Amino acid sequence: MGESVERFETIFKKQKMQSRIIAQTTIRQRIEKLRALEREILKQSKKIQEALLADLKKPVLETNFTEIFISLHEIRHTVKNLAKWMRPEKVRRTLLTATVRSEIRLEPKGVVLVISPWNFPINLSLTPLISAVAAGNCVILKPSEFSPNASQILAEIISAVFSEDEVAVVQGDKNIATRLLELPFDHIFFTGNSEIGKYVMKAAADHHASVTLELGGKSPVIVDATANLDDAAKKLAIGKFMNCGQACIAPDYILVQNEVHDQLLTKLIKMVHEFYGSNNEFQASSSFGRIINQRQFKRVQSLLEVAIDKGAIIECGGTTDEKECYISPTFLTNLHADSSILHEEIFGPVLPIIPFTDLKEAIEIVNDKPKPLVMYIFSQNKNNIEKVLNETHAGGTTVNDFGMNYLQFNLPFGGTGMSGFGSSHGLSGLRAFSHERAVAHHHRWSALKLFAPPYTKFKVFMTKMLIKYL
Repeated sequence: MGESVERFETIFKKQKMQSRIIAQTTIRQRIEKLRALEREILKQSKKIQEALLADLKKPVLETNFTEIFISLHEIRHTVKNLAKWMRPEKVRRTLLTATVRSEIRLEPKGVVLVISPWNFPINLSLTPLISAVAAGNCVILKPSEFSPNASQILAEIISAVFSEDEVAVVQGDKNIATRLLELPFDHIFFTGNSEIGKYVMKAAADHHASVTLELGGKSPVIVDATANLDDAAKKLAIGKFMNCGQACIAPDYILVQNEVHDQLLTKLIKMVHEFYGSNNEFQASSSFGRIINQRQFKRVQSLLEVAIDKGAIIECGGTTDEKECYISPTFLTNLHADSSILHEEIFGPVLPIIPFTDLKEAIEIVNDKPKPLVMYIFSQNKNNIEKVLNETHAGGTTVNDFGMNYLQFNLPFGGTGMSGFGSSHGLSGLRAFSHERAVAHHHRWSALKLFAPPYTKFKVFMTKMLIKYL
């Protein structure tokens, strides 16, 4: 379904008028809205499952966990902590401001735009929306046109809970998104690829709007010789092949120390067979999804074919079916350094495995690429873990597990450099949609009076003392 430009411009104007009223809502009122949203998500759970099956062939378990549960967890975590988060934060006095009482207050930004992707269309639409509502903003949500069934159920859920002058869903293609970005929003939260992220930033700059960008990238895995290989193989297989590899936090390539390369590969292949059956049973497995559409299928297929043409070896999988948008769980070794699959985000069920001799070599490989959204380290050696953490950069890192930096809602989740900036989840999400207002309360005695004109020799002397001692 597409929207007329006139309609969403009208919604935007209504929200601008309403935003001051919404900004004055109490914490209790905002919590009630979030609880109403929670009830509606639960009520529509079956339709959400059906929508994700239609759009992505997403298994029910994956929908329940990665879409429904994560959204509900964001609501429940926010409801539990909102009163504490919204409390003015006291700031310590300095010697210069010894008589001033200072605090930071969170206030809503106003009318915000959330542009969400197709890979987790419910979760990645609702989690930023929850933070925006908790902060007291009005919201326009633009879900992806590539997951139309999910977009439609989102529209139904939102309209059942909110009036459109507070929260509204606008559906449509990139032309609608482009026109939305021409409006003077107070904040834009975008999840997607880096090229579109650049366009979003440029559009935001025209209106001096703040931006949160979650862009993904090539998330590396480092497995050293001390790692628990059985544990690593299972967690990496789960993380890579959930949602058919279409996740911004999915492992994009594995760097594994030479001594354990063959063992890890064998265990990874074993795990995939345990999950999905033998090679010729992968496609029939009800636990394995599909690539979203033909365009994305051809992109991933091309990365795979180019890698093979340059000498890559298929250790497992490698089967494709264009009609079904199916690519089997695939492991590649013997990759040529120039292969595009080592330089572009894969966003599909293909996992390159690259050996390294020592940790320095692995770190250099990671640092030669743009800063990733997530890094994974598997090691039992604390010194090795610290070395990787100290000598690399990433939006977030999980050690000896998959995705825990995303699932821990007391941590900020976000990228750095080409993988984005700004954070979401919990308090970090609330702050993303809030202005931190600095407030200094006057005291009857103020040091400022000492520097009032006329500028006597004594007052000049006082400034010199400040420079010397403060």
